[in-house]
Amino acid sequence: MKTRMMKWNLLPPQPERARALSEALGLPLLPARVLAARGITDPAGAEALLSGGEFPESPFEMMDMEKAARRIAQAIGDGERIIVYGDYDADGVSATVALYSYLSLQGGDVGYYIPERDGEGYGLSTAAVRQLADEGCRLIVTVDNGITALKEIEYANSLGLCVVVTDHHQPLEVLPPAYAVVNPHRKDCPSSFKQLCGAGIVLKLICAMEGGDYDSALDFCSDIVTLGTVGDIVPLTGENRIIVSHGLQHIEQTENPGLAALISVAGFAGKEITSGRVAFGLVPRINAAGRLGSAELACRLLLCEEEEEAAFLAGEVDRLNTLRRQTETEILTKIRDQMDAAPEMANQPVLMAVGEDWNTGVVGIVASRAVEQTGKPAFLFAPDGEDCLRASGRSVEGFSLFELLCDSRELLVRFGGHEMAAGLTVRREDFPALCQRIYRYCAERFPIMPAPTLRVDLLVSPAELTVDEVAALSMLEPFGSGNPSPVFGIKNAVLDHVTSLSEGKHSKLRFRCGNDYIQTLFFGVSPKDLPYQPGDALDIAFTCEINRFNGTESVSCTLKEISPAGFDCDAVWLGASRYDHLLTGRPLSAADRIALLPNREEFAFLFRYLVKNQGFSGGRQLLWHRVCRELPSFGKLCVILHAFEELGLTCETKQRIELSPQQQKVHLEDAPIMQLLTQQ
Repeated sequence: MKTRMMKWNLLPPQPERARALSEALGLPLLPARVLAARGITDPAGAEALLSGGEFPESPFEMMDMEKAARRIAQAIGDGERIIVYGDYDADGVSATVALYSYLSLQGGDVGYYIPERDGEGYGLSTAAVRQLADEGCRLIVTVDNGITALKEIEYANSLGLCVVVTDHHQPLEVLPPAYAVVNPHRKDCPSSFKQLCGAGIVLKLICAMEGGDYDSALDFCSDIVTLGTVGDIVPLTGENRIIVSHGLQHIEQTENPGLAALISVAGFAGKEITSGRVAFGLVPRINAAGRLGSAELACRLLLCEEEEEAAFLAGEVDRLNTLRRQTETEILTKIRDQMDAAPEMANQPVLMAVGEDWNTGVVGIVASRAVEQTGKPAFLFAPDGEDCLRASGRSVEGFSLFELLCDSRELLVRFGGHEMAAGLTVRREDFPALCQRIYRYCAERFPIMPAPTLRVDLLVSPAELTVDEVAALSMLEPFGSGNPSPVFGIKNAVLDHVTSLSEGKHSKLRFRCGNDYIQTLFFGVSPKDLPYQPGDALDIAFTCEINRFNGTESVSCTLKEISPAGFDCDAVWLGASRYDHLLTGRPLSAADRIALLPNREEFAFLFRYLVKNQGFSGGRQLLWHRVCRELPSFGKLCVILHAFEELGLTCETKQRIELSPQQQKVHLEDAPIMQLLTQQ
C-alpha cells in the first residue's frame, strides 16, 4: 500500500461564475462548478468544449502536408511499393494500422514495417532501410518517428528511396533530408494545434488525401487513431478532443473484428467505451505486444478480418498483458529489496535503480509506480548490450527530466523526452558519474525537491453527489491528459465502516460526513493493510462515476488519496528532505541541524509510545501525525527511528515498526546517525 501522502492542490472555487455558466448553458451545477474551477468561465468557450467542436483549419495548413499527400498519391498511381514505417507502442501501431489500411483501400502496393524493441530499437535504421530497398520498396512513409533520422534518411536517398516523414516528436535544429517532413513542431509550420500524436497526424494526412474531408477521415479511422491518442497521453483538448469524441462512439459500434475481440478480452463487450476504459483496458494490451513480444502481433490483430483469428490474436495479447503485469510487480519488488539492502538509495533526490534481468519494455511503467510510491523522480536501468544501460524515467510536477538530462548530456550515449518522462542510454563505466552528476544537479537547483501533489477540483458534500449531477459529468468527456476526470475532496470525513472485497484484495470504506454518508472503493488495499480505524477523522479525495446494474443507477466513488484530517504535507516533505540531506552528506544549515537533532525527552517519548502500542503499522508519516503535538518535527522522528534501529531497539520493514524482543540498555550517543548529526 502507498503510505506516502500527497499534497492537495485545491483549485480555487468559482461559485458565482459556476452559477452563471449553469444558467447560460442550462448545465447541471456540478459540471459547471468543475468547469469554472478549471478556469473555463466563458459560456462560448464552455459550449465549444462540450460540443466537441470542429477542426478549426484545413490539414493543408500543416507544412509539407500537401506535398506528402501528392507524393503518396503518385506512388499509388504508379504502382510503387510503399512501406509504412511505424513504432512499437500504441501510438505507432495505431498510426501504422490506420495508414496501411487506407493506402490498401486506395489500391496501393503497400506493406508495413515496425522495428523490434529488443535488437533494433526505436525509429529508422540503416539495416532496415537496406532490407526494404532490397525487397523493392520505393517510398517509405514514417509514422510516429523519423524526425531525428538524418543519417538514415540520407542513406535511403543514396539507395534511390523516397522518404516522407510524419512525426510529432521534437525536431533537431536541422530537419531530415526527406522529400516531405510533416511535423507540427517544425519552426516553420503554421498549423495552430501542436499536440497531435503520431496517429493524429496520420488522420490529418488521410484527410488531406481525401481533399480535406475530415468527416471521411474520422469515419474511416477515428476508432484506431483514438487508441493512439489516448495511449500517447497527449492533451485531450482541441483537435485531440474532436478525434477521441468521434472515436469513442466509433469503437462502441466497431465492425473491426480485431478491435471487437480486444474489447471482449478486456471485459468491455456490451459496455460503454470511455477514454478511461481505452486507457486502462485496451491500450495496455496493445502496448504489451511491443513490450514483451512483437508489435507485429498487435498490428495483425487490428488488421485481421476473420473473427476466429481475431479471437486467437486477442487472447495472445491478453496473455502478454498478464505477463506484463506480473513482470512489473516483480521488478517493483526487486526495487524495494534494493532499497532495503541499500537505504541510501531511498534518501537520494532521484531514485536510480538497475536490474540486470529487467525488461526494457516495462521499466517505464514501473518507474511511474515507483514515483507514486516514493514521491520522487525515478530512473530504472536495464542492460542494453554488454557495454551500456538503457533507462526510462518518470518525474513529479515541477521537476523537468529533460532539463536534468541536458545538464548531463556529455555522459550520455543518447537521450530524449520531456518534463515528466524521458529515456536515456549510458555506458556502464559512466553510470556512477551520471548518478553523482544528477545528485549534484538536484543539490544545486532543488535544495528541496517538489512535493508530490494531487489536483482536487472541488470540495463537496455527499448530498451534492446525486445520480443526476454525477451523470452530468459525462458532458466533460473524454477525460485524459489535459482534461482529467474530476477529483472531489471531503475534509474531516469520519471512517464509519470497512468492508472486504474480492477476498481481501480491495476494500469498501463508508464515511460519515455530518448527517450524510458516502461509500468509496479502495482498490488494491486490503482491510488488514488499512492503517485507519472506524472513528478516525480523514481527508479523502476521490473520483465519481455512475454504476449501472440490473437497470438501477447509483453513484460509485473510487478513492484516490486518504490522509489524516489536517495532515501537514509541507512539514513532512521539509523534514524528509532534511533527513535525506543528512544521510547523503549534503551540508546542513544551523536551522536544519536544530530541526533534526532530538533531545533525550523526545527519544524517551517515542520509545514509550511504541512500547505502549506494541510497535506501529502505517508508516512514518502516519506515526508522526499521531505524535506531532509532542514531537513537532518529522525530521526528528526519522532520526530517532533511525537511531533506534541502529541500536537494535526496533526493526522497520514494510511500513511496520516492530520492537526488538531483546531490549538492553543503550547509549543514544552511540548511534552512528547521532554522531553524524552532532559532527555537522
